[in-house]
Amino acid sequence: MSIFLHENIFAQTIHLSRKVCEHINNEPLTGANIFLENSLKGTVTDKSGSFSLSIPEPGENLVISY
Repeated sequence: MSIFLHENIFAQTIHLSRKVCEHINNEPLTGANIFLENSLKGTVTDKSGSFSLSIPEPGENLVISY
């Protein structure tokens, strides 16, 4: 299964904390990859589907894949 989500971010440097869940049964997705588009900066969700990532520039696209 692949999930691709683009989220536009329009703020100064922010610390983003979110939870990634499967869309049918709302179960958390452990090990989903979250990264800034066209960047090596990213992270992976924990066992509860949660992640935190600092976004350095306004207008960055956030990509999530599983």
